[in-house]
Amino acid sequence: MRVLAGISSSYLKNKGELEKLLQFEPEVVEFYNYKSSEIPRLRDFTRDHHVRLTLHNPVPFDRPYPLTRFCPSGPDPDELEDAVRTTCATLECAAELEALYVVVHYPTPYVRSEASIAEETIHAFFDPVCRRAESLGVDVALENLSAHPSFYLAEHYQSLRKWYPSLRFCLDLGHAHLLSSFTPLGSFIEVLSDAIVGCHVYNTTQLRYGRYGHEPLLPSAQSVADGWIDLNEVETLLSRCGELKALILEINESEAIDSDAARHEFLKFVRRINHQGGK
Repeated sequence: MRVLAGISSSYLKNKGELEKLLQFEPEVVEFYNYKSSEIPRLRDFTRDHHVRLTLHNPVPFDRPYPLTRFCPSGPDPDELEDAVRTTCATLECAAELEALYVVVHYPTPYVRSEASIAEETIHAFFDPVCRRAESLGVDVALENLSAHPSFYLAEHYQSLRKWYPSLRFCLDLGHAHLLSSFTPLGSFIEVLSDAIVGCHVYNTTQLRYGRYGHEPLLPSAQSVADGWIDLNEVETLLSRCGELKALILEINESEAIDSDAARHEFLKFVRRINHQGGK
């Protein structure tokens, strides 16, 4: 199956300005943090512009305050239970909208989270979430993070599949690249390759991430020797991921970003992956 090119709604400063996403020529849009009242518009937007969608938990999110914490591995049991509720609600919305998959951050990323995650804590989140996902026929795609003190390597994520073989992954290239002092990005991809269904695409370096965050792909100005992601290696490895459905450009709207160049280089990246994969 050909891998689709997509854009995240996190690009938007004003998340209601959906038409701005069309400049990236998306075949799929990943929506994040929209209210229940906005769901019909998301459905109409994707239908009218003939694009597929994925959801990034939580959707819907109807609370009167911004989302600041999502704690699927606790340690606070009330926050873990809340993470189960919001994730299951997103899965139900995804089933209604026929989403390709649902992206879920795991584990709790905050500095004060527990140094290790107990087995019963893992099951407290994944038992109800995977049961609901399987009943709805929706894939849960865990997004790798880099901030937890004991759960961050590809092997940690892969280990969850001994209990939950239906789990899939949304590879975040930047998060994995920031761990390159522990494990190379290429090895991270290879370990999870048979279960990667989505990928968040942007470039960064250890030194630039804290200040500049997610930066567009600009290969001519982003040397591997200067700490940027080796895009040639990534293209080859992603082309071998047989379950990969979508590549999602995850950058932020900014006057400092040349959106035309960002679109051009991203679409070239997607085409090369499809070509190498014979798709």
